[in-house]
Amino acid sequence: MDLSDLAGNEAFQVWNDYEFFEKVHFGDHREIKWSDEIELCADSLYLKLTGKSPEELFPKLRRKPPPSTEERLVVQGEEL
Repeated sequence: MDLSDLAGNEAFQVWNDYEFFEKVHFGDHREIKWSDEIELCADSLYLKLTGKSPEELFPKLRRKPPPSTEERLVVQGEEL
């Protein structure tokens, strides 16, 4: 995966230090990390790699459409 877009980011300037960059490891939550301040979320990387949306990866995030007028009336105990 190409992460070169992050290399120019101020937070990732430490990547220019090869000794620091060599400290990469996996964290307790599958994240790729160098320190407590610099880490890459495994889920975010997966989304970037696959082009999927968060809702595709986590279906419970999908928003339900608002109820129709009929549904609202039935919920309120009124029949049409």
